[in-house]
Amino acid sequence: MANIDHDVVNMRLNGDDYDTISKTLNISKHVISRKVREARAAGLLPQRKVGSSRSKTSDLLKSYNLTRGSVQDVLSTVEPEVKIWLLKSTPAGSTIAEFLSAIVIDAYYDDQESKTQRKNKEKQ
Repeated sequence: MANIDHDVVNMRLNGDDYDTISKTLNISKHVISRKVREARAAGLLPQRKVGSSRSKTSDLLKSYNLTRGSVQDVLSTVEPEVKIWLLKSTPAGSTIAEFLSAIVIDAYYDDQESKTQRKNKEKQ
């Protein structure tokens, strides 16, 4: 096993996430993911727990033909003024992901309320 494989395995065994490993070893998360899969296949890392919330989420995404993304991906594609608005609007002490999640939840409940109102109008 190459030295970087050993480093990735040790860092994962110590509980480090992909972001930390990526920054520490200066390698992409894609490479880390491949190294982790190889290490699991070789028995150097435990298999991902079947039924874990992360694997359930992955299965759900696959069932809708969707893939995981990241806040960093979003920030790299939006216009600068949108990025600045997002950064200024995110409450201090929280994460951008938490703020985006709150926006999505608000949109969901607004949508549900609109559907209920439409149904009530149809009944009248």
